[in-house]
Amino acid sequence: MDDILKAIEDALKEKGMSASAASKAAVGHPAAIKNLMSRRGSERIHPIEGLEQIAKVLGLEFYVGPPRITAKAIPATEIDGDEFVTIPLYAATASAGPGSRNDTEEVERHLMFRRDWMRGLNVSLDHARLLRARGDSMHPVIHDGDLIMIDTSRNQVPLTSERRRRSIWVIRDDRDGDIRVKWLDRPEGSTIIVSSQDADTHPPKVLRAMDGNHHSLVGQVVWWGHSER
Repeated sequence: MDDILKAIEDALKEKGMSASAASKAAVGHPAAIKNLMSRRGSERIHPIEGLEQIAKVLGLEFYVGPPRITAKAIPATEIDGDEFVTIPLYAATASAGPGSRNDTEEVERHLMFRRDWMRGLNVSLDHARLLRARGDSMHPVIHDGDLIMIDTSRNQVPLTSERRRRSIWVIRDDRDGDIRVKWLDRPEGSTIIVSSQDADTHPPKVLRAMDGNHHSLVGQVVWWGHSER
């Protein structure tokens, strides 16, 4: 736990944020990080969801699992004094409709984005991916053919509350490989509500557990862009 607290302290310094400001942005009250620091070296249980929200505010990756090899930092290209990073655009598409079968992980090309802009999205650069949306069930939020950026390091839908509303995710049906871009709500526990923007034509679906319903999260949609046609 001391390593986690040290990472939080370092991130606060790098961002120039106070512990109280970061705590309020993460969980709605200013004492969360102070309370964590007061438990340094103790064996008391720490609230996992609170740690996850603090990590997002500070641009840290929240990860629990077996040891893994982390990707090297994405190299930057400087253009007119600004640093740009390249993000892979995959040939696969995410359906904003009934489903889109994707058996390929082929990278079509790479697109460049400003590094400081990406930091503003709190995106894990090593886990940023670009896909195309197909279909109209998310219109007018996401259009057919829109470019969408997902962060694949985000692997848990946050609980929905007055302060935190539903969010857009790319999910996979593990039975057939179909991937979809949808609104996800998590009102409680492991209950996930999958819905489209066009709820009249595409009614919501309730999943009592992602694993139990043969679905998995690909990543959270952090940005999308389209041009009016």
